[in-house]
Amino acid sequence: MFGVQLLTSLAGLLALFYSEKYYPILKNIFLFLLFYFSLIAFTLSEKVGYFYLFGLMFYMILEIILGKLFEQQSDSADLNGKEESGGKVEGYAFEIFGVFVMAGLFIIATIMSASKGQMMGVATLAVESVSSWQSNLTLMFSPFLSGALGIIENYVFFGIFIAFLSAKDFFAAPITALAMVPGLQYLGSVAKLIAMIAPFLLVPLLFGVFHVTAYLFDWDKMLWASLMMGLMIASYYITNKDMTAANLFHFSWNFTITAGQTLSIIG
Repeated sequence: MFGVQLLTSLAGLLALFYSEKYYPILKNIFLFLLFYFSLIAFTLSEKVGYFYLFGLMFYMILEIILGKLFEQQSDSADLNGKEESGGKVEGYAFEIFGVFVMAGLFIIATIMSASKGQMMGVATLAVESVSSWQSNLTLMFSPFLSGALGIIENYVFFGIFIAFLSAKDFFAAPITALAMVPGLQYLGSVAKLIAMIAPFLLVPLLFGVFHVTAYLFDWDKMLWASLMMGLMIASYYITNKDMTAANLFHFSWNFTITAGQTLSIIG
């Protein structure tokens, strides 16, 4: 069973990434279909189901509104910085680099989970036995669907992150107003600092809250889920504003957990 799960997941993942690069409209249709199939494979609460549905709609609208500001893909990265030469990776080397970044995220998450317990939850399987061919089919595709839900989460939270970045001055508006008062001009520097760091703090926090309320139900683990979102944002910048490494990590993480659950049911 695991071999079939792995092959179907790899095929589905390649189709998703290929459509993202060349046929974005098909990618969005693909994501909606995967979400609806997930409603069959998993026991999602009404609120969580609405999160994925409206989150997808929010992401698609944001793509249109932000346009080129919503950077999701890159084909190269300069590891030495723009002012130095010799550190540029591109083409297949860039793709391999992204896989290594993903592997680093996965290793960190595995180490953290080993010491702190599960800190990024997944949806609960709706199947508890292999009593029918429908159950077997659901168990076969559920790891892929679980991974797809992870990618949908990434699109939602990275969408929020980029939206926050585009409106970052909003978070410092009160301090900026105070800086206009004579004698309080020094607050202008504080306002700039708040505007710069607010998106990097708020989005991981929102991600942590979502995972606790949707799957983990343990507020002690919110910090660790938030930390993983922070690391995924870091991977986005390491790979020159490319979401592939973060998406691969979240997909692989969800796939691994759900595949383990299905194998325990099969026995």
